[in-house]
Amino acid sequence: MVKLNLGGGLQKKAGYVNLDRKLGSEVYPLEYEDGTVDEIYASHVLEHFSHREAPHLLAHWVSKLKMGGKIRLAVPDFHWIVDNQTNRLAEAYLMGGQTDEDDYHKSIWTEKKLREVMAYAGLTDIEKWTASNDSDCSSLPVSLNLEGVRTVAQPQDPQSVHLGRVVAVMSIPRLGWQDAFGSHFEALRNDEFQIPLYRFTGAFWDQCIQRALHHAEQHGADWILTLDYDSIITAKDVKQLMTLAAMYPTGDAFIPVQVKRGTAGSFMFTSTNEKGELIRSMTMEELDVDVMPVDTGHFGCTLIRAAALRKMALPWFHSEPDPNGHWYDGHVDADIVFWRKFKEAGNVAYQANRVKIGHLQLMVTWPSNEWQVVQQHVGEWSDKGKPENCRGAYESENAQTVGIKQSW
Repeated sequence: MVKLNLGGGLQKKAGYVNLDRKLGSEVYPLEYEDGTVDEIYASHVLEHFSHREAPHLLAHWVSKLKMGGKIRLAVPDFHWIVDNQTNRLAEAYLMGGQTDEDDYHKSIWTEKKLREVMAYAGLTDIEKWTASNDSDCSSLPVSLNLEGVRTVAQPQDPQSVHLGRVVAVMSIPRLGWQDAFGSHFEALRNDEFQIPLYRFTGAFWDQCIQRALHHAEQHGADWILTLDYDSIITAKDVKQLMTLAAMYPTGDAFIPVQVKRGTAGSFMFTSTNEKGELIRSMTMEELDVDVMPVDTGHFGCTLIRAAALRKMALPWFHSEPDPNGHWYDGHVDADIVFWRKFKEAGNVAYQANRVKIGHLQLMVTWPSNEWQVVQQHVGEWSDKGKPENCRGAYESENAQTVGIKQSW
């Protein structure tokens, strides 16, 4: 069994091959063939490499592991240093002891950052571990200790990171936004991953999206990425959603942040507190997280675990009228019914707060009477007509041409 202790200095670890510059060997690059190492231990090493180099360094180490091989990492926790900045050693924890030219720190680490870099490098089952050796820096209060397992053949491919088969589905109208379709094509078919797309069309969105999800689930998909015909996305958005799914295995859906169309667009999610009450506002601190549980979301670019669908009662989508049987305020749309059933089945939906996608909408561009350019949402034109400073002298307030809604 090949076990490597990297960067331990003169302090050797029993049962390991000890590699360190002080011992006449380097920790990067490693002179081992890919897939030949069973375990790597690196306590307070990553911070000695620059923030640009460290992710490539970790990916290199992971490539040396056998399938199922483990890596244990320890780094100074930047958040601990900030919270304990009056500690006499805080500066040394942050900048290094500076006892020689190798004892300088060149990158800072938080749990979020370390988890992300580990996931991108191809590690799964990322968990904290506790040090047992008091003479090792990993036992210090400042130490952030995470371990992960290599379970994929190509760590650089985010689709392989413990997700299985990922496919995309969408319900599309006969005519649609070519800009959105272009963004979907570029996001799904790129140099890093190739995700197949199944398209369904018809008069009723709820029927189409259910058929699409069911088709993917029945044909071996492990995760299904739903797309909407008016969402703007990038390959980086898709990659980050898949990475989060690997990092947070308790999640069954990962939903990026999207805003409703209109002049006063609102965010397309709802969340409730422990009492089941709708949360009306959140602080920036509460929103500054990778993921947070939500009750409802959207399907603009949402990653759903196929196994979660099998736990839900059919139909997954259907609209419900208000208590009087009408479709006024109080009715429930088909997408909201889906998310309610999703939660009732014991599934967990996370909003990916750092993944932001666009929402296409029509705008009307007018020349104003002051020879300026004025832009107006189509919905506002439909309700109110032309902007006041874009009406000609022949257009009185009573004779203005308003839009579709008034003609009804």
